[in-house]
Amino acid sequence: MLKQVGTKVLRTVGAPIALPALMALWLSSPSYADWVGGVTTDVDTDGVGVVVEHHWPVSWTYGALSGRWGIAGRVDEDRDAFFGAGVTGEYRFAERWYIEMSFMPGLYHRGETDLGGTVHFRTMIGLGVDVSDKIGLGLTIDHMSNGGIQSKNPGSDALMLRIKFRQ
Repeated sequence: MLKQVGTKVLRTVGAPIALPALMALWLSSPSYADWVGGVTTDVDTDGVGVVVEHHWPVSWTYGALSGRWGIAGRVDEDRDAFFGAGVTGEYRFAERWYIEMSFMPGLYHRGETDLGGTVHFRTMIGLGVDVSDKIGLGLTIDHMSNGGIQSKNPGSDALMLRIKFRQ
């Protein structure tokens, strides 16, 4: 089972649409920004995918809440892909614990799953813990849909195990 998941993830990462985007993201980032990587599974189809996010330095704070600009790319094993940009937030409620959230409008590429249209919105919320001053682990759920701007709007929910690299 683990070998099958690994093979699916490697095949997904190698998708022609993902590689150029992730390379451009890596080459353009300042060294002090955060990176997030994750493995995701679609709640409805049990499909496996990968997520890479880039979060710029903190843009604003309000008490324990901080906000940043971010971009994200997600590719699933059936070659569905989403690339978006928007805001990410982190609310610290204990020394090591935080709630993370984001809202990212973006573009959806249909592989085998028709979510209705190209323009989609991804919302995400989850719980994270810092395991060191440079690394955080989190479990999140995200919802992606076209927000009703198309007649077909089934939406998609995904659980994600995330690792955040703080620089």
